[in-house]
Amino acid sequence: STLDAQHILPCHCEECVSTTSQSYDIEKRKDIGSRRHSHTFRLLRLRLRMQGHTHRVPLCGSLCIAMTCIEDECERSGLYSNSASNTKYSPHPCPLPKGEGERVVSFSLREKVPKGRMRGFTLAEVLITLGIIGVVAALTIPTLISNNNKRIVETRLQKFYSIMQNAVKLSEVDNGSHLKWDKITLNGEATKSWFEKYLQPYLKTTSVSNDDIGVIAEFPDGSLVYISYYAVTFYPKSKDADYENIGACQMGKSCFIFNFYPGLQNGHSADDAKYILGKGFVPYKFRWDGTENALYNHSPYGCNNMGQYCTSLIEYNAWKIPEDYPFKF
Repeated sequence: STLDAQHILPCHCEECVSTTSQSYDIEKRKDIGSRRHSHTFRLLRLRLRMQGHTHRVPLCGSLCIAMTCIEDECERSGLYSNSASNTKYSPHPCPLPKGEGERVVSFSLREKVPKGRMRGFTLAEVLITLGIIGVVAALTIPTLISNNNKRIVETRLQKFYSIMQNAVKLSEVDNGSHLKWDKITLNGEATKSWFEKYLQPYLKTTSVSNDDIGVIAEFPDGSLVYISYYAVTFYPKSKDADYENIGACQMGKSCFIFNFYPGLQNGHSADDAKYILGKGFVPYKFRWDGTENALYNHSPYGCNNMGQYCTSLIEYNAWKIPEDYPFKF
């Protein structure tokens, strides 16, 4: 007898049956009566998959499988009875030898693994997986950190430029044009007094202090500015500042230089200061010729040299660090 397209399985015992390339669900095992025949139905929960092949499955003496049959055929064979409320299985007319039903019959018939024998990952598999994760992390995390540091620098540079220019404009309302403000000297106490008079009322600072020649102001976002004479040194991260020698830093990486240049100083020409004279707080452009190449290569101020022009280079690139920027973050 054979299984046809309508899932018909004659339930009487034959020497063997041919199964066609279809998939069938074996019904869930229920009370089958005699315990000595329980091995006959060990595979009732398996899913029989026939994929493009014909398998000959002996019923008698090798494997007994209960499947959904035509109702009248099942009743004639006595394999099981089916009613609207309950399905009862009776022992198969061809019981197997003890233990015979426990075998894996073929690649398409697999026995469910008992809970006690569930297989997990081996130590080698776990170590290989952890190794792959470690390699991926080693390749990606430095890039993520660098990109995050770049965004911090870009954001805080632009913010500092904006708040300082705004503070100058607000102060000019109360104190007149910044071109007529008191001059800054190379004296820390005097510079601090100048800052407290002209700028501090219009800024949000967490602390203001001074050293011998300049004033130090810290901001709530963790940045810091050091003003000494007319040079303005900005640290996007105050932790990068050496308070013992705050004016010394790697320009273009840990600190960035601005100018506050209200009037010509001795020995400077109007051409030297044309991009900074009377402009308020602006990125360092002393003696800049107006070209992008000079921002990179001017001697000695270019970003590839001493680094004073690095601030102007980032401003020139719409406050974004260029791809060919000489420093990594």
